[in-house]
Amino acid sequence: MHEWLIASDEKRVFRREAQARLGPGRIVNTAGILLLAIRDEILTIEDADKVKLQLESHHFRMTFDSFRDLL
Repeated sequence: MHEWLIASDEKRVFRREAQARLGPGRIVNTAGILLLAIRDEILTIEDADKVKLQLESHHFRMTFDSFRDLL
């Protein structure tokens, strides 16, 4: 059986509905996807931080300084 995840940065109705249907822990946001890639050794922390900077240049803010802070 697959353990599916839903990727979304939505915080309101979508998140509540997805949690109600799928259960907790099944929704991953952008930072969560990058963390999964780091843990699976697909990305380095440095690469993920570069992606973070690129996203921030397009007004997508993350509340931490580096992915190193989350590990």
